Amino acid sequence: MTSLQQKMKGFTIVTAIFILLFLIGYIITPYQSHFLGLVIGLSFSYINLCTIYIKTKVVGDRAAGMSGKAYLANGIASFGMLIRFGLAVCAVALAVSFPETIDLISVITGLALIYIFLLIDMTIEFIRKR
Repeated sequence: MTSLQQKMKGFTIVTAIFILLFLIGYIITPYQSHFLGLVIGLSFSYINLCTIYIKTKVVGDRAAGMSGKAYLANGIASFGMLIRFGLAVCAVALAVSFPETIDLISVITGLALIYIFLLIDMTIEFIRKR
């Protein structure tokens, strides 16, 4: 397993744990719209991270000369930014469409949460290498 695959597996586990915690918060607390917004935002943000992972893998394979005919992966790599922007707009559109059920600020916070995970991971990696 490469370092990139290990990192993606770690981010998958951390994201799953947080989504599970947010779902428990949705069930237990009266702040259901906030927790649902966090779940939706984090889920869409994780899908965005998956598109970045696929793009990185495709570019790495091309650089190593192992370019194949994976049309789906090449399509995701080609339209990666467009897909990521579209997913973020869809998450916000869900919150705007159902304001009584999904909190918009929580969706935006959930979208940013994966980048906080990335920042924490990079900080830990920097401290380990020092």
